[in-house]
Amino acid sequence: MDCKKTWSVVSFIDDKTVEAVPSNWIKGQLCYWPPLTGEKLMSAIRACEMLNTSWPSHRVKLFNHAIFDSYAKARQKSKIAEETSDLSTDTEAINKRKRIQRVLSSDGASGSSSENETFSIRTPPKLDKAKQRESRQEEASSLTNKNVASGSQALVSATLDLPSSSNECLRCKENDKKFKGIHEQLHIIRSICTDVLSEVQSLKVQNNKETVVKESFFNKYDINYPISTEDDLMKLEEILDKTAEFQDLGLELSKIGGSNCYNFIKRVMSTIITNDFALLYSWLGRKGKRPFYTLKLAKAVLYAAEHAKDVSWDRKEVETCVQLWLRRASDRKNTKINKPKEINN
Repeated sequence: MDCKKTWSVVSFIDDKTVEAVPSNWIKGQLCYWPPLTGEKLMSAIRACEMLNTSWPSHRVKLFNHAIFDSYAKARQKSKIAEETSDLSTDTEAINKRKRIQRVLSSDGASGSSSENETFSIRTPPKLDKAKQRESRQEEASSLTNKNVASGSQALVSATLDLPSSSNECLRCKENDKKFKGIHEQLHIIRSICTDVLSEVQSLKVQNNKETVVKESFFNKYDINYPISTEDDLMKLEEILDKTAEFQDLGLELSKIGGSNCYNFIKRVMSTIITNDFALLYSWLGRKGKRPFYTLKLAKAVLYAAEHAKDVSWDRKEVETCVQLWLRRASDRKNTKINKPKEINN
């Protein structure tokens, strides 16, 4: 910031205009231009403001021997270069250029010195926003300073509202650090949530495994299964008078399963009564046999078929299968006698 201040006369290639700019704004064939207007722009140029590479850049052509230690002299040389150089032959570009505007002191003295002249510096076009930028600068340049003792002194003492580039960079680094910290915290929270969910699922699985297994209905009472005597059958009928016991037996029988309705009935009936005892019954009690359908045990079998999983057998189909199983009791007995090693049908 303490280095010698110089200004260079350059030609902007895009719109073929000539300007005097601080030499430290020029890097190679590019000139960096601050996003300022009016007096703030003028103050930045005169004060030889430090370069900020975040400014928009424009292609320029440097003139030989066109570096001056006075802005007023550089400005004067830029006028001569623009009027004589071939780069400024475009009349439209010349007409668009802003001219010198004098600011008179309060005592009426004429500001003959170039140091007391206020220039309205155009901003090089910025792609598709060139017209908008030019319009804003024209509005700013239309304002005049009145009752100012010394125009140049006022411009030098003016301060920029924008923060310096070093402060901007510092704030960017601070923001990046904050965002990085927030991102890390979110990552930690997500990991914690994943761990908690995993633990909850493990507890649910463990809870399901530790569920107390209900005692089998067939082990609760002093009854021998499959039933082969009238006494055991009467004990069971008394027990089934209780709704809870009736449902327990039905639900336990429903879990036996089977490939079809008859297979299911065969497995259920074989569990609760023997073939010899089944010979005493038929579904309706015909041919001198006892009726099976009047027993609470028969109703428990129907209840089991109704609550079997993944099947839908109607009541008539189940009754027919029970009737058929009772009818085949003698065949199963004869088969067992003739072929004791053969598995029952």
